[in-house]
Amino acid sequence: MRKRLAIFLSFSLVFVVIVFYSQIRLGVLTGLFLWDLLDDKNLQHPERGALAWMTPAPSTERLQIPQEERNIPADLYFLKDGRRRAAIVLTHGIIEDGKDDPRLVRFAQSLARAGFVVLVPELKGMKSFRILFSDVDDIVASFNYLSSLKHRVDEEKMGLMGFSYGAGPTLMAAASPSIRGQVKFLVSFGGYYDPVNVIRFITTGTYEYKNERGFLKPDPYGKWVFFMNNVDYVENKHDQKLLRVVFDNEQKGNKNEGTEVFQKLSPQGRYLYDLLVNEDPRRVDALV
Repeated sequence: MRKRLAIFLSFSLVFVVIVFYSQIRLGVLTGLFLWDLLDDKNLQHPERGALAWMTPAPSTERLQIPQEERNIPADLYFLKDGRRRAAIVLTHGIIEDGKDDPRLVRFAQSLARAGFVVLVPELKGMKSFRILFSDVDDIVASFNYLSSLKHRVDEEKMGLMGFSYGAGPTLMAAASPSIRGQVKFLVSFGGYYDPVNVIRFITTGTYEYKNERGFLKPDPYGKWVFFMNNVDYVENKHDQKLLRVVFDNEQKGNKNEGTEVFQKLSPQGRYLYDLLVNEDPRRVDALV
């Protein structure tokens, strides 16, 4: 009796595995993918991650995507199996290493191992800590390039994913008339909704969403580098020049209030300075 039961259970298990193989494999891949995301030990060696146990290593192709009179550096990650697969344009946020940031490289390789064709363009504005609307155009151009790879890409399964600051330009690109009909999915990770809340968080470290509130100590270096690189958006040219000196002093830890340079700022220039040095989250709305 026990022998028959054992045989029956064995056949049942084999039957379940055969019938539900694709779902079981997908579940295992998803688990390994999430494990790799949470594991920072193999950041410099993505080939040693959990997904490497059951997936082949993806190939990486260095590209130069034509865009008007220049080229967009980009990396393409894919499996060399001849299949047309779902595809995704992956955009980085404000980060000095751009597309070559080790965390982004590992994530792109994990997506490729999981079955995506992944294109990671280098966005000039975000890499240089600048707000450039040309980044939106570059994302659109990258998406169009990816859709042209018909031997690798399933055009019915194409989408975009943006990280942090890059989420905004990615959303804008997805809404572009030239590609929005082709965008089948859109992912925002660490994005934003209210610019005033973003400024409140950057300057005071205070965040709030519905019933959740908290505080994280602001990063002075990142804040001042970002604003120094974007000071040319200040309309007053005289203020632009003075604010570069002011921002440089703040970045070095030197206070500006009462200094000769600070006193030469226009009232609008001082308002901007007050907004950036303010540590009281209750004052942000009025200062903005």
